[in-house]
Amino acid sequence: MNDGGFRGARGPNQFLTSLRARYSFKLPGNRSLQAWIDVFNVTNRANFNTPTADRRDAATFLILRSIVNPTRTAQLNIRYVF
Repeated sequence: MNDGGFRGARGPNQFLTSLRARYSFKLPGNRSLQAWIDVFNVTNRANFNTPTADRRDAATFLILRSIVNPTRTAQLNIRYVF
């Protein structure tokens, strides 16, 4: 029985969590001010791509080199509704 992944090789585990929070401020009349904050990769874990499986390239064979997702990132969004 082969417990390996794609073509007998298993890539590294991956875990990614992102959060979004929103708050709405009521203003006089039908107006409001809405604010969001998005935080990507909350755990700040590096999720690596599957390493190269070319045995002829001994310098990079099965070495984790590239990352799937960026480091922790946050963005703030504001919207005025009238």
